[in-house]
Formats: sequence, C-alpha cells, structure tokens
Amino acid sequence: MKRISLVFLALISLWLSPDTVQAGENTLSFVIAPPPVGYPVFEKGVSDQTLGGNFIYVTSKLMNTSFQLFGAMIFGNWQYCVTNKFALSGNYGASFLLGNKYDLMMIQLPYQFNLAYQIDLTEDVSLFLLGGAGGDLGVTFMTVEVPQFVPNVIVIDPTTVITKIFTGKITGGLQANIGLGQFIFSPFGLYTYTAGTYMTEQTSAMSFNYPSSAGAIDGYSTTVLGFDLFYKPAGVSLSSMTHFRPDTTLVSIALKWLLSRN
Repeated sequence: MKRISLVFLALISLWLSPDTVQAGENTLSFVIAPPPVGYPVFEKGVSDQTLGGNFIYVTSKLMNTSFQLFGAMIFGNWQYCVTNKFALSGNYGASFLLGNKYDLMMIQLPYQFNLAYQIDLTEDVSLFLLGGAGGDLGVTFMTVEVPQFVPNVIVIDPTTVITKIFTGKITGGLQANIGLGQFIFSPFGLYTYTAGTYMTEQTSAMSFNYPSSAGAIDGYSTTVLGFDLFYKPAGVSLSSMTHFRPDTTLVSIALKWLLSRN
C-alpha cells in the first residue's frame, strides 16, 4: 500500500511550477506555467495586473495502468517596473484536476516571485533575463482497492489516500519579445531547482489499519519551453505548453487578460 501511495504522490507535481516527486523507480516531472514576464513592455513606475485561465490535459501510464487527467487553473500576475529595464513581479494561482482512475482529485496553490531585466537587441526584439523563487501547497485525494484476507475469503477494502505536499523552488531563465505589428511573440525557457516535503494518510472503509508516511522530496531540476502570443490593442495573450516524458504527455493552453496598467 505504501508503494501505491508514493507513486500517486508524484501526480501532485502536475501544475503551475516545475515539481518532481520520486517514488522508488517512478519519477514524474510536469510543468504548467504562464510566461514569466507578466506584461512584456517595461515602463518606469508602471504597475500591471493580469488575470488568466488555463486548460490542462494529461495522459500517462503508471504501474501498467493508463489514465487521463483534466483540469483548469486560474492565475494572476502583478508586475512593477522599477526602471525601463528592470521589473519585479509575483504570480499566484489555484489549480483543480480530476482523473478517470482511482477517483483522483488534485488541488494546488502555487506562488512565485520574479525579477526580470530587459536587454534590447533591435527596435522590435528584446530579451529578458529572469530569476525568482516560489513554492506550491497541494493536496491529492484518491481511492484505491486493497485486497484483504479474512477467514476463508478475500475482501476488497476501498481505501482513501490523502497526500499533502509542500515544495519550494528557485528559477532562472530567458524570455524573448519579438514584435509582429500589433502582436508580440514571446518564446521562453525556464530552469528550476525544487525540493520539499510530503505527508500521506490512508483511511480504510472497513476499519483496517494502514500506516501513514512522511518524508523529504529530494532536490531535482526541471527545464521547460513555452510561448506566449500577446495582442496589444486588446491586452489579451494566448500561451501554450506541451511537455513530454516516457509514457506521459501534458498539454496546457492558457488565456490571459490585462486588468489594469497604471
């Protein structure tokens, strides 16, 4: 039972920030993130607030079982331009995912603080150097069927497994701005180092006793690539990511709106 719990603990790492949980020989690494620079035009003294939504789809295979995950995320970004070249920003959000196996449900609250420095290459092309720190608070709920031997019969015990996780991370990366008339195309790449802790509780529907578990999540690194397409007149951007690993595919599509700029 402990092995099942730890394998599915890896699934909690599915959302806004690059997180991996190692479970024996099973390792998952997923990233779902908006672009790191909230508004891609820096002006000294100007603050920007944006709000967005994200659709998430995952297909994977664990323990010879194929499963799918569907979900959504809402996220916000606040950014303040200290100079025309340097900005501070913060990202926050909430994610919700449902799976088609094990009554799987996941909730996560991510947060991130960033620094960005702009380098102008041409009139229409600029580069952002990025650095930051953040973390995630998450919980996973699932139900697994555990066979139990009682006198002369085998019974199936539906067991609820609740996993809580906390991770912290540091991030560095690059984002480019490429002006295309009324649009700005922004490809980006991020490198993140993450570590954390987890706690798993197991509750039997038939009054059996199962052990709880807790421990550290060893530090690991993740790299992700994505892009953002920003339409300046409407203050709306469209972002997309696809992340591949053996037996796993993740697709993320996000739409973001500029709420205010002052």
